[in-house]
Amino acid sequence: MNNEQFAEVIFEQIVEFIFNSNEIEGYSRHDYGKNSIHFKNHFNAFDYMLKAFCSENLKNSENIILSTHGYLTKNLLHDKESGFYRNCKVYVGNYTAPEIYMIKPLMEKLVVKILSAETEEDCWCIHDAFETIHPFVDGNGRTGRCLLNAMLIKLDLSPVIIQADDRFVYYENINIWRKKNPNFLRV
Repeated sequence: MNNEQFAEVIFEQIVEFIFNSNEIEGYSRHDYGKNSIHFKNHFNAFDYMLKAFCSENLKNSENIILSTHGYLTKNLLHDKESGFYRNCKVYVGNYTAPEIYMIKPLMEKLVVKILSAETEEDCWCIHDAFETIHPFVDGNGRTGRCLLNAMLIKLDLSPVIIQADDRFVYYENINIWRKKNPNFLRV
């Protein structure tokens, strides 16, 4: 396979990742195709995070995550919400996300996990912890899936595409992690 063919395969995998990630959130690829702001923002967010994680000091992970969210939600959320931690209570199904005052210390705790990640299991734990913190008003799932894949790629592991059709298994796995790790929310 030459470089051009390789690049095309990688691009198509990224497109499939973005379509599935958006579909998990209810944005159908038929209504939110490659020309939609949802697709373009998601592509730019993932591209930014991947480049940042592979080239920057991971001690800046918190800022990288905030910037990634900013790219993802640009012109979709209010300017004071896009790229900023939430300032309101958030519910995800039956789950109540941590209080506002806990977000910053929990994200700092997450950065410690990012700095020590070595395995695929570590990457999934970081993802699940991020989804447990749910630091943003909107865009947590898509930002978290960018984080998961950027971490996997940084560690030379295979990225994953969580199929939209498998979202309920995906949600259940996050809930299982929450139940197994109640101490994570202690700050």
